[in-house]
Amino acid sequence: MNTMKLLYTFGLITFLASLCRPISAYDFTKDGLYYTITSSKDLTVEVSCKFTRSADNNYISGDVSIPSSVTYLGKTYSVTSIGHSAFSNCSLSNIEIPSSVDKIEYLAFENCILLSHVTLPNKPLDIDESSFSGCTRLQYNEYGNALYLGSDDNSFVVLIKAKSYQIETCNTNTQCLTIANDAFMDCTKLKDITLSNNIINIGNSVFAGCLSLDNLSIPNSVTRIGSSAFRNCSSLTNISIGNNVIEIGREAFYNCTLLQFTEYMNALYLGNNDNPYIVLYKAINTNIENCTINNNCHCILDYAFRDCTKLKGVFSIPNGVRFIGEYALLNCNKLTSLNIPNGITSLNTRVFSGCRGLVGTFIIPDNVIDINDGAFEYCSNINRIIIGNGVKSIGSRSFYDCYGLNTIIVGNSLKSIANDAFSPVPKRVYNLSSLALKEGDLNSNYSYNYKVYIFNNCQMNGEFIEQIVNEERFVCDYIGDEINLTLPNATGVSEDAFYNCPNMISVVIPESMSKIGNNAFSECTKLSKVTIENSNAELSVGYKSNASNAAYFYGLFVDSPIKELYIGRDLIYSTHGYHSSYPGNGAPFERNSKLKYITTAGGITSIDDYCFNGCNNIQSLTIGSGITEISASSFSGNPIKTFWLTNTPPTNYKKARICELCR
Repeated sequence: MNTMKLLYTFGLITFLASLCRPISAYDFTKDGLYYTITSSKDLTVEVSCKFTRSADNNYISGDVSIPSSVTYLGKTYSVTSIGHSAFSNCSLSNIEIPSSVDKIEYLAFENCILLSHVTLPNKPLDIDESSFSGCTRLQYNEYGNALYLGSDDNSFVVLIKAKSYQIETCNTNTQCLTIANDAFMDCTKLKDITLSNNIINIGNSVFAGCLSLDNLSIPNSVTRIGSSAFRNCSSLTNISIGNNVIEIGREAFYNCTLLQFTEYMNALYLGNNDNPYIVLYKAINTNIENCTINNNCHCILDYAFRDCTKLKGVFSIPNGVRFIGEYALLNCNKLTSLNIPNGITSLNTRVFSGCRGLVGTFIIPDNVIDINDGAFEYCSNINRIIIGNGVKSIGSRSFYDCYGLNTIIVGNSLKSIANDAFSPVPKRVYNLSSLALKEGDLNSNYSYNYKVYIFNNCQMNGEFIEQIVNEERFVCDYIGDEINLTLPNATGVSEDAFYNCPNMISVVIPESMSKIGNNAFSECTKLSKVTIENSNAELSVGYKSNASNAAYFYGLFVDSPIKELYIGRDLIYSTHGYHSSYPGNGAPFERNSKLKYITTAGGITSIDDYCFNGCNNIQSLTIGSGITEISASSFSGNPIKTFWLTNTPPTNYKKARICELCR
């Protein structure tokens, strides 16, 4: 055999051997258990398997008590879940699960054939019927044709599964808090079941395929009904839903073809005798043009208004609604406005996807905690998103293809954001959270054709957004509706802060400010009055235009139709603007052709080069008593009609043409 064949054979053997080698599936180990970090922000972990192949996973035996918390690299993590196959094939005898755990994944204890006793926390759990699959010695607590697991204080915390697939009736124990996922799945003869008044959580697919089940009453204690809970219950005709349900999973009533509804204003509802409108199931058809949601509605199911492309105008969701399912308003592209009620904590997957008619500013209130995948994708006409201070996470493609989105304001609780959440990335991002965002954090794969401004270290001052830079406060935007603005007492105004602000009519710049950035008030198409308050301190305008980047100073009020101006202090600026071939380009009021009335007073001592260059419609100028110098080019190209001197003329005219008129 030649050398090449030997090398090939050796490589093949090595590769095949690697396939047989068990692969680890955890982040760290502590006291014989294996853990995976589920959130580095919230400091949570789940108990994990040692190896991904369960056959290699027999790493612990005997009695095990899972801790409620564990310390790793100086950080203390809360143990909140037991992962898929975490203890599969382990030689456990007894297991105690702490109260910190909320979820036990499917097959978590698969084939633990020696396991005889499980102690669960006395609380509602997200748990799967298969979590203990193959645990042939496990001792269940039997009651009313069902098998339970629990704690020393409550033997019936979780209804794990039916006693057999052949049961026809079941009465749940009064101490039961949770019905596990798949508990009665495919119990095709089950016709009559009584749910006790302490049950809080009905898991996923609990009654899926129960073909004989025709009536069911869900008690007021229940707050959650899982995904596919009644899927393919083809005989289910009447269901009474308790008053406190606030979450219903995807396709919970899929293919329940005989189910009876209550109709109200173009939508179908489920509920109970006292309130038949608890759950909005779906629109009566996809051709509806309007819908008024009943004020007693609590939940809007997934797909409820999907592809209702004729549904138009303002869509008002009552404040009593506490759950809106996935895809609920998918492709409702003629809606122009909608609200998020105070009880909503999660914006589910693609809930508003394709609502292209939504325009202007969209506010996500503080009660929302999670923005899930694709929540606003293809909402291409929203131009500003205000993300509330309660939002902790923003999922994948949440704002994908939102091409009209120019500005987002990130609330102060944000802990995680998918790097493809925005595409394209908005031009201006105001970050109130402790995260230090950069372009790659918002979308690492998008090719930009414009500059993205990300303002970290921001805070809210009333309805103004301020950025903290070296302990100085700069106003960088305004989110209110006031049209006559008085800026707060900050250090200055950021570059482009109010650029293209469509509603501002007047603005007052307070004496506390010392710096105003480039283009701060450019293209404010209704701005007609500007007041710069009196001060003996100079105001630096275009403060980023120093020697190294002066060529990028555009001016402050370009294309803003200012008519009336009051200046009460000296202005410091560069006249080496972006277009160097135009003399004076970059002066603060350059080419403001609508400007008619100017008053200078207070602490102003001079009017410098090109200050009002090209302002060719000035009708009145009042020169304050403190002015001692006017540049020859300050009013170049201006047929000024009237001058008012509040005291003696300036002492230094630099041969200005205006001064011949002032005499």
